Amino acid sequence: MLTDIHQHIDTFYNRNLRMIPLLVDVYTCMVSKMAIADQTKPLDESFTPNLSHLPKSAQEVYSLLRINGALKPGEIGNYTRLSNRTIRYALKILVDDLLIKRVPDLHDLRSHYYSLN
Repeated sequence: MLTDIHQHIDTFYNRNLRMIPLLVDVYTCMVSKMAIADQTKPLDESFTPNLSHLPKSAQEVYSLLRINGALKPGEIGNYTRLSNRTIRYALKILVDDLLIKRVPDLHDLRSHYYSLN
């Protein structure tokens, strides 16, 4: 009787150990989707910062993020046809001015999304 109980406990424990990677994947996917959804929430149209002091490339990137929500630098390049260096420079200026924020991509931690603050 006692060995049956131990066997059931071991079986339950082993099954749950196999489930841990799946649960971690599901959790990571859910958190990533929530982060992206939070970044792409509707924009308050009443707030428009003064962008006249910024370079034209930074103004263009800001306008694109305002319309499309969170984007990666490569996606910004596809929309704007700006060079990678120009996009990086524009993003740095916008982040330094606290107009946009940089959020890690939880599926690929080497890349980031950029979205409005």
